Amino acid sequence: MQLSRIWRNFLTLSAGETVARLLHAMAFFVIARRAGTETFGEFGLAMTIALYVSLLVQQGFDTVGVRAGAKDPSSMKQMAARILALRIASGLAVAFLLITYTVARNWSVSFKITLVLLSFGAMIRQLSPRWVLLAIETTYPIALANIIAQLAVLISALLVTKPEDLIWVGAGQLTGELLCCAYIFRRVQPYVGWPSISWDGAAIWRESLPLTYTVIVGALLFSFDVLAMDWLHRPMSEIGLYNAVYRCVNIFSMLLGSLQISILPLFARAYPDRSKGIKLAWRATRLSVPAGVALAVIFTVFGGQILTLLYGPSYGEGTRLLAYLTWVMPLAALRGVLRPCLIAFQLQHVDAVNMSVALAVNVVFDFLLIPEYGPMGCVIATILSEITLTLLSAVAVRGIKNA
Repeated sequence: MQLSRIWRNFLTLSAGETVARLLHAMAFFVIARRAGTETFGEFGLAMTIALYVSLLVQQGFDTVGVRAGAKDPSSMKQMAARILALRIASGLAVAFLLITYTVARNWSVSFKITLVLLSFGAMIRQLSPRWVLLAIETTYPIALANIIAQLAVLISALLVTKPEDLIWVGAGQLTGELLCCAYIFRRVQPYVGWPSISWDGAAIWRESLPLTYTVIVGALLFSFDVLAMDWLHRPMSEIGLYNAVYRCVNIFSMLLGSLQISILPLFARAYPDRSKGIKLAWRATRLSVPAGVALAVIFTVFGGQILTLLYGPSYGEGTRLLAYLTWVMPLAALRGVLRPCLIAFQLQHVDAVNMSVALAVNVVFDFLLIPEYGPMGCVIATILSEITLTLLSAVAVRGIKNA
């Protein structure tokens, strides 16, 4: 029964996430074809920065909320008020830093406006209490909200005819996230009431610190390559090519994200029974890992055709990159189950250490390999960091003891 709930929630989230990712990918395909690899690289850089802005607002509050709400639904109303207050405060601080950083950089005006719009849309997304729906295992509204947001991005991408038109994409994302935020607040109203804030969230903030650290380190682990290429002054065309390749693999990563948040409440209820948690993890990996292997084989065999079909002939040179990078999928499928198990069993500090070690591997090899090998250096660094994280997570789960 528990495993059926995992897959019911996972399929609902992943179906919505798949449609949303397809819409998002279609927007990227349109931009890549119309703007070329150089402008596509600039857009990928803007999206990466917006991701970090989003995470600084998100922090680890969702996981804390899901974990507590799954155990005690009566606590969700007060927790929602505290988390909203924390995110509003974080959002104001991050917005100030973002604008200051953007003004200081030597970027074009259109790029700066695009970056600010994309980042503000990402921050708005984090204000919505999606975690409430995850805690009560009602995932349909989240799936629908994801689709609405990405549909707005796709519509705005169709307006792009020249590099300066990327501003429309930023405006589309901001509009879509505002609509989704209002919708999510409406759907959680029966459970937590209308939006309210409470400034006594210090305990939640302290509890979330290890998770926040892990979230930020995780983002750096999976997207530091783009920043590294920018800092090492690689051509924007290379960033655009790597971004196109990584987007193919990232679709699977988004599905794994749906699995992680779907399985977390069940791991939380299994705590502190070690054998129950291990059994649940093992059963989930028997389905997720073969799926990762199958997709990796497909991308290895047909990678060139896929890139040319989706992005255009100029992106076909990324075939070799994709053939190697795609093999992070089976590794990601395994650690996508192991990490929620660690978090649910109050071992987020161990997960944070594992992520830090993997990030260190990624950063070191990025700076060693990118100057000579460019995007292929990013691919090698990513594979090595994924191997490191998966092995460390497996060892940590194996060492779980009953509380």
